[in-house]
Amino acid sequence: LDKALLNSTTEGMMRIRKKDGQELIVEYKNSHLHNDNGEIIGVLGSARDITERLAAEKEKSKLQEQLQHAKKMEALGTLAGGVAHDLNNILSGIVSYPDLLLLELPLDSSFRKPLITIKKSGEKAASIVQDLLTLARRGVSTFEAVDLNSVIEDYLGSPEFLMLMQRHPLIKVETHL
Repeated sequence: LDKALLNSTTEGMMRIRKKDGQELIVEYKNSHLHNDNGEIIGVLGSARDITERLAAEKEKSKLQEQLQHAKKMEALGTLAGGVAHDLNNILSGIVSYPDLLLLELPLDSSFRKPLITIKKSGEKAASIVQDLLTLARRGVSTFEAVDLNSVIEDYLGSPEFLMLMQRHPLIKVETHL
């Protein structure tokens, strides 16, 4: 066709429904055909089904988002593992040195209770570090039985609980373990 006869081109995408009800997305391009007087005498057009291509692009985008999320989680796991290892090194002294000091102290020393508190706090922190390491290793965990009475008694004797009771002297805690 003579290019002079073609003008007013339109293009875009649209949804169409086939007779069987299936919906397609098509990309189209149409041009008016004009005669020598400039009158429209027809339309020249083409359409291409791009339904599968768009679905594939959408799936690719979804997979890329999942990959980015997985990379972020891996980075967090690596960070958590590094922090946990560093904390473990620091906590080893907090957990082990009180034992050494307690061996040297007489049983009636006023330093025994604070050293035991330091040791128990270090052990609790070490437990949290183990949880971080478990997270970094993606769920390799160990379980142990816990005596809840002992946990509650330890808390009731902790400096944190004693400070709480000092701030709220009207509160009375009763336990029946």
